[in-house]
Amino acid sequence: KIIKKNCGDVDAFDNLTEFTVEAWVYWRDLNRLSTIISKRTDHMDKIQFGLSESGDTDDLRLQIGDGVLLGEAYTTGDIISINTWYHIAVVFDGTQTTNEEKIKLYVNGSQHILSFSGTVPNAPNSENTAPITLGNDLGNETTPNTYSSFDGILDELRIWEIARTQAEIQANM
Repeated sequence: KIIKKNCGDVDAFDNLTEFTVEAWVYWRDLNRLSTIISKRTDHMDKIQFGLSESGDTDDLRLQIGDGVLLGEAYTTGDIISINTWYHIAVVFDGTQTTNEEKIKLYVNGSQHILSFSGTVPNAPNSENTAPITLGNDLGNETTPNTYSSFDGILDELRIWEIARTQAEIQANM
């Protein structure tokens, strides 16, 4: 079953300089841009986390934009397979200086090395009124995009208003 859940304009990400998103994720298919969670008004104003573009659909990608700056963090090395449960945690700390310090990714409690493009802002756009969506990226649309549909199961998705440590993530997986 493909999951698509529109949670409405929850202000959970608005104006946060720190947050952690974690979930148990199980993919049945590795679709291009398969989205776990998104809050997006346009390409430069968003938080979007899921799989990468075609050709790299077994890697993860996170984009954070504030309307002016857009930073992208992504894995390389084919880290995702179908029919396997993964605990995935993304930690954002906009109080830090470099892209590498601002975004960290943990898969099953272990930190993964990320590659970056663009500049990760210090905080997402505080005026982003887009809905938080699970399993799809709505953008400015009212209906889900077919290209970013998640085919699998999401469980125990959590949004924290702090940058959690690796020890905290491991303790609560």
